[in-house]
Amino acid sequence: MLPLLHGAYGEDGTIQGLLELAGIRYAGAGVFASAASMDKEYMKLIFRSHGFPVVPYVVVHDRDWRPASAGAAPSAAVQRKRVLDEIAELGWPVFVKPARGGSSIGTAKASDGAGLHEAIEAARQHDPKVLVEAAIAGMEVECGVLEGMDGAPPDTSLPAQIRVNGGQEFYDFEAKYLDAATDMAIPAPIPAADTREMRYADSPRPRSIPCPAKDSPEWTSSTRPTARSSSTRSTPCPASHPAQDSPSCGRRRDCLSRNWWTGSCRRHCAAHSACAEPNHGTGGTRSSAEYRPSR
Repeated sequence: MLPLLHGAYGEDGTIQGLLELAGIRYAGAGVFASAASMDKEYMKLIFRSHGFPVVPYVVVHDRDWRPASAGAAPSAAVQRKRVLDEIAELGWPVFVKPARGGSSIGTAKASDGAGLHEAIEAARQHDPKVLVEAAIAGMEVECGVLEGMDGAPPDTSLPAQIRVNGGQEFYDFEAKYLDAATDMAIPAPIPAADTREMRYADSPRPRSIPCPAKDSPEWTSSTRPTARSSSTRSTPCPASHPAQDSPSCGRRRDCLSRNWWTGSCRRHCAAHSACAEPNHGTGGTRSSAEYRPSR
């Protein structure tokens, strides 16, 4: 089976777990990789543990933001103040988003305390856990990653700059899916050293979060000369945006798609080997040889 479901229940490990329980072979990321990539808090924890640069952030859990009431414990107000103090240290503006959402639904940019409260409440309509990230001045860049075959290192695409030309303040839902003015520049107009850094950093990523098919990490490349590029997220089943219909992106996408389809079929066939064993988190069933630790 080839799961092409985007968002909640499609790329968060839910359908993958159902397929595992039903014993149905499937391509793409497995239960753990899907769940970890969908939850921005755990994704960042894993990335950071592997030395990837991560945008500074604060997680607002449900217990941190419960509304004050006459019978509420004093600790509730203390928890909220602690979180607000941590967010203030990020500086303004900040981006507020549901921790386990996608497509920028429920995401907002806050420039002050009042805007922050409003943005958190809006994000909580989609997820009780909210992520608040520091805003970095720079361009948004994505880099496609495909798992290497037969022990080869992962294959990374040229970084592509996402250009929001329709007047939106950031790459929101409208800019992603509805505005034809949004396009991509391929390759991204960044220094060669930054391109090498992104592709090198993305190369071990499917091993830190094992996504055996297509993965789409996104980066913010800062315009400050002394700043590093920072990873913002990883998507195990990236959605197709209208901006990807440009000729240059079409060539890049077609190449990745051909490799992805070929790789998925080869992995599926390899799963039928005599030494195949159940796979817990890397897409159906895979041979025991594929569990060798990577260097």
